[in-house]
Amino acid sequence: MRPSHLRIGWIIIKNFRTKKHIVDLGRKLHIKITKVISAEFDEIAEEDCINYMLNLVINRTFDGYIIEIKTIYGQLVEILGVKIDPALDKWEN
Repeated sequence: MRPSHLRIGWIIIKNFRTKKHIVDLGRKLHIKITKVISAEFDEIAEEDCINYMLNLVINRTFDGYIIEIKTIYGQLVEILGVKIDPALDKWEN
């Protein structure tokens, strides 16, 4: 059984999905589109659906991460009353 989250350093991505899982979702999406909506969408390729699913998951995860960071930084600046700068790359390693 795979974990429901992925830990990268101090970042935890909840409900983590593997690339294989996302590719499978893209394939299922392709079947739904081509079987249900028929001839109007013949030009939609399976690869288009897979890429759509990969971009959707990656972009939404990244956007959510950025929003959370901005919210945390914003709250800390408001509470502490000082500007907070990100740590230097050399401090992260």
